[in-house]
Amino acid sequence: TGAVATANAIIWGPPDEQAARKQMGTPVLLKSITTELGNISPIIVASGGDWSDSDLKYQASHCAASHAWQNSCNCLAPKLIILGESWVHRARFEALIREE
Repeated sequence: TGAVATANAIIWGPPDEQAARKQMGTPVLLKSITTELGNISPIIVASGGDWSDSDLKYQASHCAASHAWQNSCNCLAPKLIILGESWVHRARFEALIREE
């Protein structure tokens, strides 16, 4: 999305005007808006229960697809997968994600 620089340009104008406009409290955009500046959305894998190999494959595929949708340009696209350190299927799950 361009992060803070884009948000500042939309609200405060060109970079050479921003400091003065901020100091005077005179934004170029007078309507109220919200901006989304990117994030790192996690996928948290609950490791409890019985996981079959087909379960692992399905979820690994889903994790990879979620990241790849819209070339990962959707700011909600997951960028982090959180796995239990002692999860018995951790190595297999990581391998399946890499295969995707």
